[in-house]
Amino acid sequence: MKGKFGRGLWMFRGWGLLGSISVLALVSLDAIAHMVPQNILEEPVNVAQTANREANPLSNPIGRWYSPDGLFGQELTLIFTPEGVLFFIVRLPVGALAAEEFGYEIYPESQPGAIDLMLANGDVVETIWEIAPTGQLRLQIAGTAPGQPRPRSFSPEAGLFEKVSDSIALPGEIVEREAQDKLVEIARAQRTYYLEFRVFAGSIEPLYIDFPMETENYLYEILPQGDGTESVRVTARALRDDLRSYTSAVFMVNNERGYPVSVVGTCVTNEPSIVPPEMPAAPTIPEGSAIQCPAGSRAF
Repeated sequence: MKGKFGRGLWMFRGWGLLGSISVLALVSLDAIAHMVPQNILEEPVNVAQTANREANPLSNPIGRWYSPDGLFGQELTLIFTPEGVLFFIVRLPVGALAAEEFGYEIYPESQPGAIDLMLANGDVVETIWEIAPTGQLRLQIAGTAPGQPRPRSFSPEAGLFEKVSDSIALPGEIVEREAQDKLVEIARAQRTYYLEFRVFAGSIEPLYIDFPMETENYLYEILPQGDGTESVRVTARALRDDLRSYTSAVFMVNNERGYPVSVVGTCVTNEPSIVPPEMPAAPTIPEGSAIQCPAGSRAF
C-alpha cells in the first residue's frame, strides 16, 4: 500500500510533531531518539513488497485507532486511509485538536510488519507495526527518525492503539476550521472590494480568492442583500451530518460620527446542521457593534 504525501494540516510541519506536542515547540526527532533506548535500532528488516490485506484482516490498518498514551504519554488518534494517507490527531494543551498528514507504505508480511512514513520534505521514517490477535495496533514511534535503520523489535514505549471506527473522516472539530478560515478570508476580501467599488461582490471571482466554493465538507455561497451596498451574507453549508453550518455577514453601518464603517460577524449553528443560520440582524451603533445571531445559532 502506497500513497503520496499530502500537505500538512493546521498546526505542524515535519516529523518534529511527534516530540513537540507536550512542549508546543517543533523539535527534530533526532533529539527525540535520545529519549529512549537505542539498542532496538539495528539492521533494517527484510520486507515483502506485496501484501494481501483482504485475505488477512490482521494486515489491514484502515480506519481510526486511539491510544490514551500513544504519543510519549499523551493521547493520540491515528486514521489510516485506503489512499495511503495517515493522519496523526492530537489534542493540544489549549484544548484544540490538531492533525498532521503523512504518506505511508506498509509491508505486513514481514515480521514484524514494516511501515514507511513519508514526510512533507521527502524524508522517510522506517519503523514497524503490527495488529495483534487481540485486534490492537502496535506502532513504534519512539526512537525513530529519518535516516535511522528500521527497528527490529518493539520497545516498551511502542504505542498500543484500540480500533474505534472504520471511518476515515477527520473529526468535525478539525474539519470545521476549513469553513471558519474561508469565511474569514471571504469577509476580508469583501471589505477590501467595498472600499474600491462601494458595493459588495456577488460572486467569488471579483474577490480574487483562489479556492473552490465546494469541497467534500462544505458548500460556500455569496449572497448580497438588497442592492449589495449595505450588507452581504456568506454561508458555509455543511455536507456532512456531523458538521455545523456557518453564516458570515458584512455590514456597512454609520458610526457615532455618521461615517460608514464595516462590521463583520459570524454565526454558527448550535448543533450539527446542513442548513446555515439565517442572515443575522445588523449591529446597532453606537449601542453596540456585535451582530445579532438568529435562533438556533450563536456568534462565533
